[in-house]
Amino acid sequence: IAISSATIDEVGVGGGETFHAKSSRIRYVSPYGHLNSWKLDGVLAKSNDDVRQEVFVMQLITYYDRIFRQDKIDVWIHPYRIVSTSKTTGLIQLIPDAMSIDGLKKLDNYPGSLKAYFKMNYDYDTPSNDNEGLNHPLSAYFPANTSIPYMNAIHAYLSSMAAYSVVSYLLAIKDRHNGNIMIDSIGHVIHIDFGFVFGLGGFSMIIYTYDIYI
Repeated sequence: IAISSATIDEVGVGGGETFHAKSSRIRYVSPYGHLNSWKLDGVLAKSNDDVRQEVFVMQLITYYDRIFRQDKIDVWIHPYRIVSTSKTTGLIQLIPDAMSIDGLKKLDNYPGSLKAYFKMNYDYDTPSNDNEGLNHPLSAYFPANTSIPYMNAIHAYLSSMAAYSVVSYLLAIKDRHNGNIMIDSIGHVIHIDFGFVFGLGGFSMIIYTYDIYI
């Protein structure tokens, strides 16, 4: 499914500044902004924690992502970079335009459910025209003239949920809760924090269905 970059540029999770806008703003004032190699990225410095296990888990997630792509399976997963700098410190790449579902639900303008959130943010009340709606790959699963941004967002949610459900099962990832599951501006869910995997430690809180319904 092709998703317009305008969604990334204009819709920030929680109404904040998007990463694209921030990058453009900082590049404009940077003395090196004219260079083609200029790029903005963000990292989280983590201390008093051994992130080597998370590095290994992310290598496996990257491997699964490669398999999904090679076999052309219509799912989505987001590998990100983790660097272990010592036994107790590390650097974790920030995920742009995303926030935890826990943080999302604490926003003042949160409408009460993820279903309502998707409808509010992805033009559910703006119907597509006949040609757009009928030609959309997911049109058979939605009411007639459902908006294109809404169908794209639901597809993003479902395709990422499917991928992470499989990976979480295979790696026995535990400690799954709304603080360890993020949602981005497109609608994807993204799992983070892999301190309890392979059946070791913690407890399992798998919340895969949430409250999204087509």
